[in-house]
Amino acid sequence: MPNSKPERGTRGRYARLLCQGCRSRKIKCNLPDINELGPLGSPQTPERSCERCRTLGLECVIERSTLGRPSSKRSESETGRKSNSAHCHSATQNEELGSPSNSQIKDHLALESTASPGTTQEIRAVADKTVFESVIEFQHFFALALGKDRIFGATIPRSTSGCMTPLPELVSQEIASSLDKDLAWYRFFIPSLPSLVDIRHRLKSDDELNIGTNLLFALLCLISCDTTRKFDRLHPRLKWNLQLAISSYGQEFIFSPPTHCDSVVVCLLLAEYRPTAVGLSQHTAHRAIKSTLYFNIAFKVAEKLEMLPSQLNLSFADIPAMSNEEFEHQITDSLQGMKIFSQDIILDGLLSRPVHLLQEALDRMAPHIHVYQNVFRHRPCSPRIIFQIQWATASYMLLDSLKATKQNWTNPQRLYHVVDEIEQKCLEQIRFCDRALSNTTQSGSPEEVSAARSLLEYRFHAVIGRIYGIALLHIMVLRSRASNNSFSGDSEINPLEANQMGAKLSDAMNNISDDLGVQSVTFLSHFGHPFPDRLLAVLEMFIGCTDLKLDGIPFQAPFRDIVLDILVFSRSIVENNSINVKNLYGKMKENADQQVLVIAECAKRLGNMVASPGKSTEAAFAGGCVFAASTKVMMAFIDIMRDLKKESDLGKAGQVPLTVSDTSAEGPSMSTFEDNSPDSGSLWSTEPIPNSLNAGDFVFDWSTIMGFDENMINNDLNFEFGSG
Repeated sequence: MPNSKPERGTRGRYARLLCQGCRSRKIKCNLPDINELGPLGSPQTPERSCERCRTLGLECVIERSTLGRPSSKRSESETGRKSNSAHCHSATQNEELGSPSNSQIKDHLALESTASPGTTQEIRAVADKTVFESVIEFQHFFALALGKDRIFGATIPRSTSGCMTPLPELVSQEIASSLDKDLAWYRFFIPSLPSLVDIRHRLKSDDELNIGTNLLFALLCLISCDTTRKFDRLHPRLKWNLQLAISSYGQEFIFSPPTHCDSVVVCLLLAEYRPTAVGLSQHTAHRAIKSTLYFNIAFKVAEKLEMLPSQLNLSFADIPAMSNEEFEHQITDSLQGMKIFSQDIILDGLLSRPVHLLQEALDRMAPHIHVYQNVFRHRPCSPRIIFQIQWATASYMLLDSLKATKQNWTNPQRLYHVVDEIEQKCLEQIRFCDRALSNTTQSGSPEEVSAARSLLEYRFHAVIGRIYGIALLHIMVLRSRASNNSFSGDSEINPLEANQMGAKLSDAMNNISDDLGVQSVTFLSHFGHPFPDRLLAVLEMFIGCTDLKLDGIPFQAPFRDIVLDILVFSRSIVENNSINVKNLYGKMKENADQQVLVIAECAKRLGNMVASPGKSTEAAFAGGCVFAASTKVMMAFIDIMRDLKKESDLGKAGQVPLTVSDTSAEGPSMSTFEDNSPDSGSLWSTEPIPNSLNAGDFVFDWSTIMGFDENMINNDLNFEFGSG
């Protein structure tokens, strides 16, 4: 018939892979060879992106398609499998993403870890050491958790050949000058960080190729490019070429670092902001987070350059007569050496060094600290110099306090006075910083003064928190030794003693028949009660710091010095509520709503440090960004708090309420810093506290540790909690 329509031909197969952008616009997605694609669900590199995303410079996230109707055979088979697959969907999803299971996470926690009866002594010793490291230092746990995830670090570009284009040709003078303006915070935290214009000038004029200088230039340019899109249109390949340059120069730098001051700065920059940038494979990206190699290289190079304490002679008598330029050079070199030296001491954990080695290190650092504390009286200093001096002073005080704790922990009464004295010294340093910064209001910018004041207040309170946590851990181990009649006189805690801390806490609270038991309970009661609220205040201080700006640039925190503390303190809050729900009161703390909101806000602020124009948090996570990984773990903490809330609402009864409050062996919790505890004179004269505590189930559920819900951050923080 003339008006009849032609029959429609057989439709071709639907594409089984397509990117999110093309799918949302319902257009054809032209992909390269599917055998060369990166992990599905994570952003692809430009070479592996679809044609549209590559042309427009967009993020290309490729997923499996469910378009089209399933065949009749497949429909029948899937109908039969549907009921069987429903209950295992979650487990399959975790397996595909490489997320660790609840049991895997608990294997690395001292609180519940136990070895099977048939475990050999050698394997048991290795397991105990792993658990010990994971509990004492959060970065060990952090690295172990990320090691289970096949997405983290999957899209880090890795060069297979040397960098062909010279960096001064890749980054012009104009671009370098513009990018320099976005590095204000990095220059604030890292002493002696040179400008991009200066480095580029040296690269052009120096005939000898310095791998460290090239790597430093590429790394700083990429960090700055990640905060802006102003060069994306004119130079769409700039970021990619910089990433390849970092990979190329980084691999050579690792094996033969030049003895040059730029090498020291490169190591500090990598350790604090981009530890995975020079990783050779996705399987090793999580190991780079601990930054052991970077600090080992920095220490050796600084030692050859005679920058370390006791090598670099900083004479107080010469300082008043120095010119401003000479003084700035001398003091920043000294501060850089101090930073490397102090990080090297705690590289394997705060409890890794015995007392005599701590004393040797403090003896080397003390002359410089003495000069730092007196230099303000004899010449004006910029807010940045004051900040860096006081930051180094806080590190020194942390090590000195750790030594004092190790020397006195076998006597709870002496340890109480040690911890109290540490707190008073830190509070005095905060007042000293305020006075010193008040004298710079004429010469320093208001933004720098405000940044230094807020960050130093946070830093000294974080030091107090760290020492509280360490002191509580030692008291519980002391009580455990007494209960087991295993007094060895050893001031160091061995890995086995750090395991099963819940049982040790329970024993400490139940067993108060002797003087040591009374003193232990009194110590735990005195320092345990205010911890959760005090910890919450430290997190709120961090939130306040993230509102700071330098030259209009939003805050960017160093990973090891600040972000790790936020993770540790957040985990302590979660553990505290877990104890309340499962062991003590059968319910969460009264201000749990506020705790959740604060942790969520911290996660959001960490996410803001990640998110650059055109890059999502998930893209940054796949690129090996430690700030994106930190956000992911923080969201897991919130999920755990949700589960505890549900368990609490079900009315599961805990133990009988106690006078002695909950406490975490992992770390501290601090809130209001007013002294609301009895004075030291009456502390040890109190009557024994007639309490009992069963804290055997000291651990919360870690099943969602690698879960991530970015929408939770952006959806008005609706956690089904009360308004609080």
